[in-house]
Amino acid sequence: MRERMLLIEPYDDVADVISLYLEELGYEFDIVANAGAEAELLIGEPYECVLINVDQSNNQWRGQGVHLAETASRNHTPVVMNAEREPDAATAESGWVPLRKPFTLEKLETAIAQAVANSCLI
Repeated sequence: MRERMLLIEPYDDVADVISLYLEELGYEFDIVANAGAEAELLIGEPYECVLINVDQSNNQWRGQGVHLAETASRNHTPVVMNAEREPDAATAESGWVPLRKPFTLEKLETAIAQAVANSCLI
């Protein structure tokens, strides 16, 4: 069985690129376009990793993304946070792996591997 990822990404173009990369890496995945109730329900499912857009320029989206990352962490699910710029201190200190845009297939692969490895240490 292939590993399953959850992608929480509001921007269609970015979701399309990440989807192509995840397919190339051999992952199955679910995509959620908002950080609301649907994402909240899915976060408890058995995912190998959760990839969350943390749009730091949108306080509502950022807050919802951080809440979902906290929920995933409580469920021992690794988290990769993708952002346009360096993560803020709270995100950096959380143990979530940052993935700064723009990124490559290799950087995505490395971020997922690092998040999964970090979660095994906890």
